[in-house]
Amino acid sequence: VRFHKDHTWKGMTSAAVIFEYNDRFVLAEPLAFELYRRAGNAACETDFVRLSMNGHVLGYHLVVEQVNGAFLRRNHLDPAGDLYKILWYRSGIEGQHEKQNHPDHSYAALIKLISLLESTKGDEQWAVIQKNFNVEQVINYFAVNLVLSHWDGFFNNYFTFHDREQGGKWELYPWDQDKTWGFHDASG
Repeated sequence: VRFHKDHTWKGMTSAAVIFEYNDRFVLAEPLAFELYRRAGNAACETDFVRLSMNGHVLGYHLVVEQVNGAFLRRNHLDPAGDLYKILWYRSGIEGQHEKQNHPDHSYAALIKLISLLESTKGDEQWAVIQKNFNVEQVINYFAVNLVLSHWDGFFNNYFTFHDREQGGKWELYPWDQDKTWGFHDASG
């Protein structure tokens, strides 16, 4: 759902209305995003709506804020930075990092970062990480992933952001938190 920029809903310019096929996901996602926020990370706002059509109640649905320019501004991040959605099912750096804004910006900074990480080890690699990542934010992101048992969030279901102005640091933001709190596709 897209909202007019002058008529946002709780500061959101767009949101996903999700019918969760498993009742536990309706609570798992908002609770997971809340845990990320409590750990100091930017995370999507959520809410619940009761939908009806022609007088027939369709049930409760989950509303999840979209990670976009409004999300960046709400979290005091510079929308001039590059935002990418990580996609496990595509190949190559550009295929697995779907641009969410600034289609005119190249992938050069991302390609350079990956090359530096792949070509260094030990203390040299740690120096690359400290120079290029908001280390505390990234550590918090992965720590919350571990606490949530979010197996689907290490290679997928997150956004990465490159702040091009404020020191050029990279950060990670969660997405699609249904497979958290111990649930995985093989669960009964």
